[in-house]
Amino acid sequence: MTDAGAERRRHPRLRKPFPATVRGVDAYGKSFEANTVLDNLSASGLYLQLERFVRQETKLFVIIKLSIARDGRRLRAKVGGLPRWRAGYVVRTLRRVVRHCVRLSREVGLPVPSPVRPGSGPRIAIHGIVVRTEPQPDGRYGIAVKFTRSRFL
Repeated sequence: MTDAGAERRRHPRLRKPFPATVRGVDAYGKSFEANTVLDNLSASGLYLQLERFVRQETKLFVIIKLSIARDGRRLRAKVGGLPRWRAGYVVRTLRRVVRHCVRLSREVGLPVPSPVRPGSGPRIAIHGIVVRTEPQPDGRYGIAVKFTRSRFL
């Protein structure tokens, strides 16, 4: 028997409001570009809120601005509301995401961003598919996106 309240996700989530730009087509067939912030980020997906309704299986393009060094060290994000031991897992997950993007960039011959100053950061372009859409009390929609491709810009 499984615990109904147990965590089902494979990867820990970093809950940091990284700025993001989302491009796609809404449920009514209209193209859009929206600026938002992430609710959370993991090695395989992200969750954000939009003012537009987007259906499941819709392809989205997301650009995320991270505030970390090239190799994932000197993480500038603070992991709030988590026990210290759990925050370490989340930080390591984000480092894995960054290292994965660095490795992909090298494989296709793209330049890898150099270490950055606090307040600035590399950007990651992500192609993904909407796996869940949830209406929110404020009229917006919570959108869960699974990554299909990612690379540094």
